[in-house]
Amino acid sequence: MAVPIAVFLIGGQSNAVGQGNNALSPATPAGQVLQFYNGIIKQGNDPVGAANTGSAWPAFGLAWYNATGHAICFVPTAVSGSAQAAANDTASPPAGNWDASGTLYGTSVALMRQALAALASQGYAPYNAGILWCQGETDAGGNTSLYLPALVAMVARFRSDFTNPSLPFYIFRTGQNDPASGGDSAGWQAIRGAQEFLVKSDPSQDGDDPYSFIVYRRAVSLGTRGMMNSSSPHYNQYGLNEMGTMGAQAVLSGCKLSASSIALNSGVSTIPAATTAYLGIGAWGGNSAIISIPLSCDGIIRDLVVSSEVPPGAGQSYAYTLYKNGVATSLTCSIAGATATTGGDFNTDHSVYPQVTDTITVQVITSAGAAATYHKTSILMEQ
Repeated sequence: MAVPIAVFLIGGQSNAVGQGNNALSPATPAGQVLQFYNGIIKQGNDPVGAANTGSAWPAFGLAWYNATGHAICFVPTAVSGSAQAAANDTASPPAGNWDASGTLYGTSVALMRQALAALASQGYAPYNAGILWCQGETDAGGNTSLYLPALVAMVARFRSDFTNPSLPFYIFRTGQNDPASGGDSAGWQAIRGAQEFLVKSDPSQDGDDPYSFIVYRRAVSLGTRGMMNSSSPHYNQYGLNEMGTMGAQAVLSGCKLSASSIALNSGVSTIPAATTAYLGIGAWGGNSAIISIPLSCDGIIRDLVVSSEVPPGAGQSYAYTLYKNGVATSLTCSIAGATATTGGDFNTDHSVYPQVTDTITVQVITSAGAAATYHKTSILMEQ
């Protein structure tokens, strides 16, 4: 009986290729984690494909096999320096791009088909388990407005060419450049924003793709945590191992994020009228820098829920805004009038993407005649 094997196409650029150290990459179970490279099926240890010399994929494969007991095969097709949009492929000589006019996409599809056929000829029952995509660094330095439409179009081509409209597309979200080269510049933030836009889970919002998922968001803090190669945007092997392990776990969980609530409130003291206050854990103050709390992980803050002990009063209001690193975000809501005591902001367009060590607080502004009362807030953070 043919043995089922999950086959993943790996696409993107240098962090998908891998610029780590294979001496620090985990060994994979013989015959259970494979790769198809240069027309050959072989063990999925590093270097996987063109990795120099370590990659994320042995860690991904090991986590997959340990959790499922099923075989997995990688088809590495990523190319270092490659762009998503053709117009951003400006290196000399060009590294290549994944746009409709480029060659990298067509090559990757052909290699995936070769891999599926080769595995079938060896007695496996291979199935296309999806695309593992880690790319965006090159486009971050170009015209970022071209990135999202090129990404959306490429995903559609993959699903059309593999005749599977629900083919999963798994994104390892772009991190940031090394500080000497600009750090987390607007371009890198724009690429992450485009990736988040593609995978929005709220069907009422534009950009929703129910079969595209972000499976790893922690790359943005790898530099802070000592998991990047020096003076480069490349993840070191510790970062790659984390990327692979957490990516596999996310895929296997159905890409469900773990969620937790963070409660910020005024504690035992009421906030009077005509006051701008900032909420902490069981206390409030007038200085956001003092009252803010640091975060221990990257994630997404999606919702802000608020309540007051009593209504503000007729013609009065309480206004609430989430602050990150001392700056107001778009996550905001209010309580107004003589009867309301609750409010909230659940608009996914207002989501905030904090990093480890970022600080947060909720600002409360009470109107001139508002009732003095206690304030409670809760934010939903996913990671």
